[in-house]
Amino acid sequence: MTGTALESLPRLIREASAALAKAESAAEVLDAFDRAKFAYDQAKAFAHTNKAKEAFDTIVLACRRVQADALNIEVRAQCRLADEFDSAQSRGEVAKRGRQKGSKKEHLATTADIGLTRKQVHEARQIRDAEKKNPGAIKKAIDQKVAAGKEPTRADVKRATRPSQTIKPKPPTKRQEENAERNLRIIALADQGMPANQIAIEVDLGERVVHQIIEHERERRGAVQQAAIDPATLSMTAQEKLEAAIRQVKRKLEIEFEQKVQDECARRLNEISLPSYAKELRELEHAIKHRQGKMDKATYKLILSCLHPDLVEGEATKRRFAKAFAIFSDKAMVKRLLDERESPTEFTGMPQNYAEWMQAKAKATADRRAAAAARKAGKTNIQKR
Repeated sequence: MTGTALESLPRLIREASAALAKAESAAEVLDAFDRAKFAYDQAKAFAHTNKAKEAFDTIVLACRRVQADALNIEVRAQCRLADEFDSAQSRGEVAKRGRQKGSKKEHLATTADIGLTRKQVHEARQIRDAEKKNPGAIKKAIDQKVAAGKEPTRADVKRATRPSQTIKPKPPTKRQEENAERNLRIIALADQGMPANQIAIEVDLGERVVHQIIEHERERRGAVQQAAIDPATLSMTAQEKLEAAIRQVKRKLEIEFEQKVQDECARRLNEISLPSYAKELRELEHAIKHRQGKMDKATYKLILSCLHPDLVEGEATKRRFAKAFAIFSDKAMVKRLLDERESPTEFTGMPQNYAEWMQAKAKATADRRAAAAARKAGKTNIQKR
C-alpha cells in the first residue's frame, strides 16, 4: 500500500459512519458493518506492511486509531443489527428458533434468507447486551489498547463483553525485564543530558529505537503533568515543599541508578571480563617464560657492537649503521633474539576483582595528575628563569 492508501483510511471511516447513521433497515446496517470491517482490515494491513519496513511509530499509531474507529463503528452496527433483528422477530417477519405457530400457512424469512448466520446474530446480541449493561465499556477497552501502543482487535471487543472473566496477567519474561531495565537506563542517560547517538552506543541499540523510547517517555510525562496538580495553584510554602520533595526523589533515583550501574559493572568485571583477561594473561605469560632465543647474549652483544656508527666513516654509512644499531637494540628485537633466561621479563600483577580494578584505576589517575602537575611546575620554573 502507498501513502495515498493511508490518506484514504479516514475517508473509509467517514463513509462507514455516515452509512450507519443513515441506515433504516437491517440490510443497510449490515452494509455499514461491512464498510467498517473493510476499513479495519485496510488499516491493519497498512500498519503491518509499514512495520516490516520499519516505519515510524506515528504512521503505525495513525493506522491503529483508524482500526479503533472502525471497531467502534462495527460495535454500533452490531448493536443496531441485534435491535433490528429482534424487532423483526417480534413483528413476525423473521422466524424464531424452534417450531413456529402457523408455519404451514406462512413462510417466514430465516437468518440465511437475510444474509446472516446464527453466529453473527448471537455475537451482535452479546455486544448489544454488554453495551446496555455497561455503556462505553467496549470503546474504553479499545481506546486503552491504542493508548498503550498496541493494536486493537476484535478479540478485545469479545473480552469486553465478558467482564466477569478475569484473566491473570502473565508474569514478565526475562527478556521483557531486561528491556524494561534498558529503557530505564536510556531515560536516565537522556535526563542527564546525553545525546541519543551516544546513548545508542552506550546501550548497544539503534539510534532510531533510542529516539522512540525517549519520545514515548516525554509523551508519558506530558500526560502525567496534565493530569497532575498544577504547582502554580499551591501556596508558596506548599510549592517550596513540593520542589524540595521532587529534588529529594530525583536525587534518590539518581543514587539508586548509579548504584545499579556500579553493581552491574562489578558483576560483569568479576564474572566475565576479568576471568577472561586473567586466562589470556596466564597463557601469554606461559608462552613468554618458555620462549626460545635465536642466539645467546654474548653473540647478541658482539653483533650490536659491530653495528655502532662510531666504527665507520662517511655520513651515509654512519646513518645506515645508526639505523641498524637502533633496530637491533630495540627491546622488542631483544625479546625475539634472546631467550627468557638471558632477557627476563617483569610481569605486573593484574587486578583479580572489581575492587582491585578500581584501586588500580585510582592510582593510575593520581600518578597521571602528579606527572602533569610536575610538568606544569617545571615549565613555570623555566619561565621564571
